[in-house]
Amino acid sequence: MMTYVPDRPSFSFVLVLLLMLGGRATAQSIARTDSLVQASRNLPSATAIAQLKDYLNEVGDPLEGGVIYDRISDAFLEQGFLDSAAVYAWQVLRMAPENNELCVRAYVRLGFISYQREAFERAEDFYDRASRLLTVLDEKPALLMVLAYEARIRDHLDRPEEAKEHYEEAIRLAGVEQNRALELQLNFELAGVMRKLNKFSDAEDILRRIVDHSGWDSTRMALTWNELGAVYEDRSDYQNALVAYRKMLGYLRRQETFPGYHQLLRMYIRLDRLDTATLYADSAEMAALESKQLSYLRDFYRERHLLAKQRQDTIEAYGYLVNYKVYDDSLQREAAARGLQRVKDEQIISASEALVRIAELEAQGQRWAERSRRKEERFLWITTGSSLLAAFFLSLWFFTRRRTREKVKRLEEQVQDLSAKNTKVFSALAKDLQGPLSIFSNLTRSMPSQLKEAKPAEVTELLKHLHRSTQDVQQSLHELLDWAITQSGTMPFRPEFFSCRNLADQVVKELEPWAVEHGVAPMLLVPEHVTTFADRMMVRIVLRTLLYNAIRFSPEGAAVSVFSGKREDLITIGVKDHGPGIDPASLPSLLSWSEADSRERGVGLPMCRELVRRNGGDLYVESEAGQGSTFYFTLPENAPGVT
Repeated sequence: MMTYVPDRPSFSFVLVLLLMLGGRATAQSIARTDSLVQASRNLPSATAIAQLKDYLNEVGDPLEGGVIYDRISDAFLEQGFLDSAAVYAWQVLRMAPENNELCVRAYVRLGFISYQREAFERAEDFYDRASRLLTVLDEKPALLMVLAYEARIRDHLDRPEEAKEHYEEAIRLAGVEQNRALELQLNFELAGVMRKLNKFSDAEDILRRIVDHSGWDSTRMALTWNELGAVYEDRSDYQNALVAYRKMLGYLRRQETFPGYHQLLRMYIRLDRLDTATLYADSAEMAALESKQLSYLRDFYRERHLLAKQRQDTIEAYGYLVNYKVYDDSLQREAAARGLQRVKDEQIISASEALVRIAELEAQGQRWAERSRRKEERFLWITTGSSLLAAFFLSLWFFTRRRTREKVKRLEEQVQDLSAKNTKVFSALAKDLQGPLSIFSNLTRSMPSQLKEAKPAEVTELLKHLHRSTQDVQQSLHELLDWAITQSGTMPFRPEFFSCRNLADQVVKELEPWAVEHGVAPMLLVPEHVTTFADRMMVRIVLRTLLYNAIRFSPEGAAVSVFSGKREDLITIGVKDHGPGIDPASLPSLLSWSEADSRERGVGLPMCRELVRRNGGDLYVESEAGQGSTFYFTLPENAPGVT
């Protein structure tokens, strides 16, 4: 069921909130800094950013630096550059961690950016921090805005009970502040939460009150009647739902009438009133074409397909189904692109957090150095007064100095290790996704021209190619995420006894649809009695990667086999394919990271080798050009110390 909902809160909404918090943030700064920040608000954002960056070189006080970083972050947010705004917001937290006003502005900004990126759990953390500080500062108008976002976030995270509590608190505070517009908006969103909790009577009462107080606000009236129709529909009261949707249609502007026609079309199809549904279908088609929105066109063709199907018009139903699939695939590609962008944005935010962590480690090292310096001065003062204790304090001084240097050295090594791992993971993301995404882009770019004159069979074949390309991108993302976890050192190691046959059977069944599409027949040649002592999840990742590559590089009609063997205390598991094989000259460097990142098989094989070695085995490959390849790895049969 399509629901007509308001847009996500805009940039202006959060900028108003930041202006509420801006009155006291610069009160402690030097007059020149304060005047420069105020003057920058009357300049274009790009000019303000350039001037403030130049002034940063002259600032020595951390609080002044925090004020400047805060204004630069605001300017980037005004321009819509969320990543840059997030980076400078983290700098505010680093420069002025004790200034509550600046910190709450930074948390609000980071929470809003995470909310826009749909990283709702991260946004929840930032807004919770902001609300705690606002409670201390007694900033009720700003706290009201933050509570509204917290309620929306919990609704997105499917925690309706918590969302209900936050909405009720925000509505109460909006009444105290006499913010009538926000109170109506929050009541509307609370009605949606009540629907999720199956409290339809409460939702209806709330929406009826909104209708009584909305006056001439046609947009709010349209949204409210649409939500009332959904409530009646959930209660199977279809006649009242029809009345509500007709009233919603009356409040919609001409260029926004599709949601109303679509709801009525869907209801008449459900009530099996096909002639009336056909009339609304024509109106919905005109509105969808006029709006030029892919989601509207997709929803229209879906309902049109259902209508033709109920009329038993097979040919027309098939044509509408093809159009629906075309628009649905386009929307899915857009969603996949947004998902990839969110991953990249998460990496940028993580990098910003790493920079803050590095700054904290540097500050800790400086504190240790300052403490050491003070101990040295105290030692010299004491030794001048008592020669008898000179030797004792001298040895204590050397011991403390050495321990301090060791701690500083360890902190520096941690910083270098963290930077190296981040560089390695970013390199893998950039290089490994380049190939699959390039293929995916070329395939989707040619679809519009091919679909114009394509026959149904050709459309089906084209969709199959698109599906295969999507699976290649999905597998690359699986391998990259697994690789990132192994490189970060956060992947737990939990060895246990398990059956190799059962694990191999699970992996074969998981990849069976992929094999059927490629016309490849996997054969499982692992006996029932073969067991090993290793980490089941790591072995599953290794076996799935090897079998996926074998299916991918095997010709149609070929067989791929998964076999096992035993030698001394080691279990061997292998995957053999009959693909094009690998040049023998490339075999020695195939499993090493320095070479694998530029090869077609990506980071999967180096990752597999690392996982196998963590379990006490190793990964090998045998191949000859034109003769296929065999990848096999060894695992211990028993736990260490058991014979």
